[in-house]
Amino acid sequence: MKILYWGTPEYAVPTLLALHSAGHQIVGVVTQPDRRRGRGKQLMPSAIKICAQSLG
Repeated sequence: MKILYWGTPEYAVPTLLALHSAGHQIVGVVTQPDRRRGRGKQLMPSAIKICAQSLG
């Protein structure tokens, strides 16, 4: 099954991983843009973006 996944928070990561490991074809991931965080106000990606990039 082809899936377009929408999510941003960290609790959405296990669902994305489960869909990927079940053999579904993740055709795209939609998440919020990187945000400035921390003391240095550096741009940080969302947890879903990091996970999606690691899955390819």
